[in-house]
Amino acid sequence: MSLIHLDRNEYFFQHHPKIIEIFSNFNILDISCYASLQEQDYLLKEIANNSNLTNLEQITLFHGAEDALIKILTWLRKDHQTIIMEDFSWNNYEFIINSLGYQKIKIPNSFTHKDIEVNQHIFIEELKNLSKAVVLLTIPNNPTGYHASIENLLELIASFPQHIFILDLVYSDLFSKQYQSFYNLYNVISIGSFSKLFGMPGLRVGYAIGTVPHAFKLKLGIQRHNVRACLNALEIKEWYLSNRKEMLTYAEKFAQKSFKYLNIFHSSAPFILIEILENKINQNIFHEAEQLSGVKPKYFHHNGKSYLRFGLGPTEIYEKIEIYLDCFK
Repeated sequence: MSLIHLDRNEYFFQHHPKIIEIFSNFNILDISCYASLQEQDYLLKEIANNSNLTNLEQITLFHGAEDALIKILTWLRKDHQTIIMEDFSWNNYEFIINSLGYQKIKIPNSFTHKDIEVNQHIFIEELKNLSKAVVLLTIPNNPTGYHASIENLLELIASFPQHIFILDLVYSDLFSKQYQSFYNLYNVISIGSFSKLFGMPGLRVGYAIGTVPHAFKLKLGIQRHNVRACLNALEIKEWYLSNRKEMLTYAEKFAQKSFKYLNIFHSSAPFILIEILENKINQNIFHEAEQLSGVKPKYFHHNGKSYLRFGLGPTEIYEKIEIYLDCFK
């Protein structure tokens, strides 16, 4: 039996017919053509329209969100030596930050029974002691699924205008009004992508909203079909948002479940994090759970604790994860 790995970028919903049609009508000659400048401008305008922005200069296209993050951090490195980030965050942040030679300050997360939160008090104390720093936050956090308070973040940003805040919003509803209050702040750069919300990681189309160098405004060589898919996805984003809402509903259902050896955290992201409470669990149970359910989570350790992380999907994925977890009852 082939296991479904539920911690990758695969999208477990069927795509909208308009998106499928674009790739069904793929022209082999388009492999040799980048999207026209006009098509890229259309995409910028649609991102702006959906984000309630009037100034296109605030938006910059990149080859995915990771490309945006690397280029922006490389640019900021000239005037900033330190990055402040959460201790429990995406592994690749570490590789990127280390390769660019930043000093790194990791803020320990605050754990409660069902939540893992950012320790804002420690963030504040660290920022007070620095003249210029980059604050890197994922909203919702990866891998915990925790969603920071927008009001608290706005207050934090206003209190430290000398620092740059990078908000990685790839797991968010990028066009929700709650995030638009960040877009006009001069010391905030928000990063978005078509990978997570629209399930299109292979398109490699990301963007940043905020002040970035004019050198980044060069028109990228984005494949024509990719731009067209992104344009169509924005037109039908409510359809994709309904899929995201379904995943968040399942995340909340899982958080309500109770297990003797597992603790499932609340999540505002399309995945769930589960702490293994007993390290002496017979390892055979994990193999048995995989074989019965047909799914495989990510297994990892952090600060001496063991965790499972499941990406979510439609009903059939939810049911498979339920079968997996039932092996621990």
